[in-house]
Amino acid sequence: MDLHATVPYMNMNKHIALWYVLLWGVSINSSGNIMEVNGTTNSVLIHGDVMLGGLFQIHRSSDDDTCGSLSPQAHMQALETMVFVVDKINQNNTFLPGFDLGVLAFDDCSQEAYSLEQAVHFVDGSSLFIDNMDKGERQDVICSNATTETDQLSEKQRNTVYSVAGVVGAAASVNSIQVANLLKLFKIPQISYWSTSPDLSNKDRYPYFFRTVPPDHHQAEVMVELLVHFNWTYITVIHENSNYGIRGMEELHRLAREKGICIAATETLPRDGGPRGDDEYDGIVRRLYRRPKAR
Repeated sequence: MDLHATVPYMNMNKHIALWYVLLWGVSINSSGNIMEVNGTTNSVLIHGDVMLGGLFQIHRSSDDDTCGSLSPQAHMQALETMVFVVDKINQNNTFLPGFDLGVLAFDDCSQEAYSLEQAVHFVDGSSLFIDNMDKGERQDVICSNATTETDQLSEKQRNTVYSVAGVVGAAASVNSIQVANLLKLFKIPQISYWSTSPDLSNKDRYPYFFRTVPPDHHQAEVMVELLVHFNWTYITVIHENSNYGIRGMEELHRLAREKGICIAATETLPRDGGPRGDDEYDGIVRRLYRRPKAR
């Protein structure tokens, strides 16, 4: 067997185990001890000398302030991307010689309040129950909800404290805004991979927030360019009932007026589905049929 081919395969299995922790909340015993992170569920810790925080929308929100169903696969892939990059950096001694990156990742369940609650772990000097293994045998993934005897650590180990150097996330703009308001008080940089609200471009309000995607107004500009190209001057706008959808709709309205485009009506989609959402969708479709000439 090719040893070099075996290592990526072992890392893949480790990451699959990480998925099961965040998706289903099960306990897994890997080469590192499985233990609890301050009683918080839906969390994963990868030990490192320099820690990075992460907020990911693994579950949807729900009406009763609990985590709902699983989010689309893209949200899970965002977490896996972070873990993959950290692995690659740690395997290359030329990037951070003498240091290993670690990850403390939480599921924010696409809820503003829960995102803020999870972000507190990045700034409160949380004690993380980690196993101080020798450097050469460090591996790794430490998950929540452990109950085995091997999880009984010394007092010194239980009081190990990590501070994050930065935070990756959140996904939704409304969640990133809540988290950014907290992290700026502690001067902790935050980089979002999906938050597009124009509000987050205000460096006076969010001096430590950055993102890898353009703000909404660029999307609105492209939409209006398409409308002008096809000479569609009478349209209906449908947007999500969120900061992302509302601000995008406002920018589209502004740009459409400048180009002489008439907006016949604006419809709002519920942020989450379910039976109530299905009824609202049906109502929106019926109202759209009343304006057959609108694009």
